[in-house]
Amino acid sequence: MKYPIQLASRAPLGLADLALPDSPSAQGRPPTSATPRPAAAVELVRVSASDVASWGVEPDDLSWIEAVDLPGVLITYLLAEAEGDPYVIRLKIPDGYPIGTHAHSTRAFVTVLQGTFLLGAGTTPDRSKLVAFPAGSYVVIPPDVPHFAWTDGETVIQMSGSAPERFEWRTPVGLRSEGGRVQGWRVRPPATRS
Repeated sequence: MKYPIQLASRAPLGLADLALPDSPSAQGRPPTSATPRPAAAVELVRVSASDVASWGVEPDDLSWIEAVDLPGVLITYLLAEAEGDPYVIRLKIPDGYPIGTHAHSTRAFVTVLQGTFLLGAGTTPDRSKLVAFPAGSYVVIPPDVPHFAWTDGETVIQMSGSAPERFEWRTPVGLRSEGGRVQGWRVRPPATRS
């Protein structure tokens, strides 16, 4: 169900002030953080344009490689740091590509950038259970829930979560793991812009 976001009626505003229509703060009850906290001191730092340019990477500068055991699927690592840190990857998946049943050890956050990503839950892939998520969709996949996927049109997804991500594959198609850890999460971060 989709909810419009409403702001509680007090100031200063912070993340605790965002309330869903059926939450206690939206029903006239005080939010859980009723006592405003003093704002933290912020130290301003000067940065140059070249510093700002090093914060990101443009699409043409992404380095795509074939994903392990997913022939034809390309992967790029936008952020792949140490254990406990977040990771961000993109997958470029051909039209009509099946991704076998698997589960993630942590929540996976997926944004569909291009094409349609079809997702189904269950231990056995079943096309009748697929739900279509077109470009612009955002999906949160819960941990330890078996699911499978398919694509309609060349599909690009961006996935993020907490490293190290561990997969439990239940069908033959999938990333090969070694000791429960997906190979390649720490392949290389994107090159910095000069």
